[in-house]
Amino acid sequence: MAETIYSVDTSAIVDLRFYPEGVMAPIWEGLGTLVKKGRLISVPQAYAELKDGHGPGNDWARKHRRIFKALRQAECDLAKEIINKYPKLSDHNADRDDADPYIIAQALAGQEMEGDHLPGLENRKFIVVAHERGFGLSRMEGVCKVLKVAYMDLPKLFEAEGWKLK
Repeated sequence: MAETIYSVDTSAIVDLRFYPEGVMAPIWEGLGTLVKKGRLISVPQAYAELKDGHGPGNDWARKHRRIFKALRQAECDLAKEIINKYPKLSDHNADRDDADPYIIAQALAGQEMEGDHLPGLENRKFIVVAHERGFGLSRMEGVCKVLKVAYMDLPKLFEAEGWKLK
């Protein structure tokens, strides 16, 4: 069975605020385990969106900066294609690149290349994790559906990993 790699968006990391560490320790421990195993990854654009913010998710991102992997050329090329094909997915007036198309490209490249772009990730399943509901082509979930990239939110990740509160 293929091991799952989660490509996590800014929106999901910010949503960690809804899961207080003192109350929901198994979730935070599980996230730490995914990070240690290299199964929770993201992109530098997501870190840029998070680094100056305040809250549990922002703090967590700063402590786990290693999850924000440098993009390979294949991922950059795919992100450009996604931006061109789905222009409403990104805010073209922003000071920096939106993470959304890069997160999708990271997962899509992982699927298309069977993990070869990230050494040691062969035969893995890549899933986008975000909290952006909507099937329109201005939303991650909608673009993921069209591109046949698996998508889930944080509670689905918790469920997929079998995490339970004791």
